[in-house]
Amino acid sequence: MKNTKFYPSIWQTFPNSLDLAAHWESQAARTLNLSLTQKEIEPLKVVEMSLNISGFALIDDHGQATTIESFQQQTPLQLKGQHTGLFIKTREAVALPAAYFTKVRFYLKAWDNSFILNDYTKKEVFDTPYLDFEIQGGYRVTNQQAQELRLQFNFSAYSFLGITRWLKHRILGKVKPKMAYRFAH
Repeated sequence: MKNTKFYPSIWQTFPNSLDLAAHWESQAARTLNLSLTQKEIEPLKVVEMSLNISGFALIDDHGQATTIESFQQQTPLQLKGQHTGLFIKTREAVALPAAYFTKVRFYLKAWDNSFILNDYTKKEVFDTPYLDFEIQGGYRVTNQQAQELRLQFNFSAYSFLGITRWLKHRILGKVKPKMAYRFAH
């Protein structure tokens, strides 16, 4: 007689797993996806940003700022492009006033702000009180329903020549960072 191994845990479902799909669908309905671009950094071919922010706000077409969240943490926020699949999201749903929002503004602290370019060079950012990102297509709020904000950034990807340059400098020595100054209006 032949023994056959049987693993019942493969076929077993978790008690709440049937309700989990409905929870994901309801959460997706309450999440607002915003794709953000920054025209001033596009020629630099920025791939990642490390920003030490004190808060961020949504700016409407009349220039009125609606503060979303303030940050008390001391660690910089790492922003990567949409091509990586990474994004940032608010902790809870945000109720926005009825308006047409065109920009997201990140208020920066005076230290620890930098960009990483597609050739792996790092640019330090100084003397910039805020950084504005444009919302692609804008966003019009008509009802007062609270939604979670999911921010995705449209940055460039790393270049192949940048990888070889990065490896060369890793083997032969360090590269001095370049400086980027004012990007705010």
